[in-house]
Amino acid sequence: MKILFALRLYSGLEDSVINEKWQPNGIPTIYKLLEDLDKKHDIKVLLMHKIPNEMQYSKYKEKHNKTIFFKEFKEPFEIISSTYNNEYRLSKYKRMIEEFIHFKVILKYIRKEKPDLIYIDNANIWSAGLIARIQSSPVVFRLLGIYPYITKLSQNKLNISQRILKWLIKAPFSLVINTNDGSGKSIHVTKLLKKNTNYQLLLNGVDIPKVNKNAVAHKININKNKLVCLFVSKLETYKGCLIFVEAMIKAMQQGIELHSIIIGEGSQKKNIETLIQKEGMGRNFSILGNIPHNDIFYYHSISNIYVSLNQLGNMSNTNLEAIKFGQAVIFPRALDNETDNEDIKLFGEKNILWIKNPYDKLGLISHLEKINNNRSILSSYKSQILAMSKLLPSWQERINKEVSLLEGIVHKK
Repeated sequence: MKILFALRLYSGLEDSVINEKWQPNGIPTIYKLLEDLDKKHDIKVLLMHKIPNEMQYSKYKEKHNKTIFFKEFKEPFEIISSTYNNEYRLSKYKRMIEEFIHFKVILKYIRKEKPDLIYIDNANIWSAGLIARIQSSPVVFRLLGIYPYITKLSQNKLNISQRILKWLIKAPFSLVINTNDGSGKSIHVTKLLKKNTNYQLLLNGVDIPKVNKNAVAHKININKNKLVCLFVSKLETYKGCLIFVEAMIKAMQQGIELHSIIIGEGSQKKNIETLIQKEGMGRNFSILGNIPHNDIFYYHSISNIYVSLNQLGNMSNTNLEAIKFGQAVIFPRALDNETDNEDIKLFGEKNILWIKNPYDKLGLISHLEKINNNRSILSSYKSQILAMSKLLPSWQERINKEVSLLEGIVHKK
């Protein structure tokens, strides 16, 4: 089976591309699939660099397309740069030009490679929708959650750009795979798809590797009396990073002894550092940036609490990993009541330290204060979380499911 992948150059793969060494530090649902498929099938991977919007971050600056050979794969990856690599944000017109150029590149490789299957992610929806309509090869459309722009397509009044997007999503895809990350209701997607389209909502897998403390680059000296809070996320506003830092500062000002570890990169990193420096609390925070994925578990091992304030949902991979590790976790109730019910159904009402919503700093501080006064609360929640975590699939189980779906499409041809 020969598969052509047309994917965004995710921030979790940028270090691999920049250093030309396979070292993913994010997006395991994609990189683990590529690794597995390459062992038994032929894959060609196109990574399309796009100028980020307000919900994204990129440090990739290469102006020209390049070919990279990773020793872990049989075939090289093609890195397709954006036409507008010297710009910070794009107008709608320039965004359409960028998409059209990427569409032509993908089409060129389809004609060159003649794949049995074409796999395109939601960052390339323009290409996915057009190619599914003009090509005979089956097209798999890959969603990584339900973003606000998708939910807005269900509204009655749509502008021209939204109408085009709606038409593109209704293309004759052979399969639509979505990540169940708690970011929204599937009905927002299924209503937009062509009737009888095969739609699969899959929960991410979770594996906990053995922690090699000696191999971790960033060692942190923390006072044993301090409560250690871990935050792992893109440093973007919708991920709640600024609210987290503000809450930690306020908690310390109220006398709670804390040390916060922040792992991730994003457009808000400088604002976070400025806020911390302004309050003179640099010694109370460790901001590590992006680190190798497996190293994250070392920081779980030295932390007391994991905090997520993601405005789009609670089932992200980093959250599932925290649960599988057995962390006491603080999650926000979802802004959408029906999504909130999905979260509680999976995690349990009594297993999580819930706060009212992703903006609830007082609720977060209240939990920290209670834990600071009575550390035994932590062991109780950790034991409950470990019991619940047995319901989560391993990554191999998750990847096997997706590979089986892809192979099934080709076998039906």
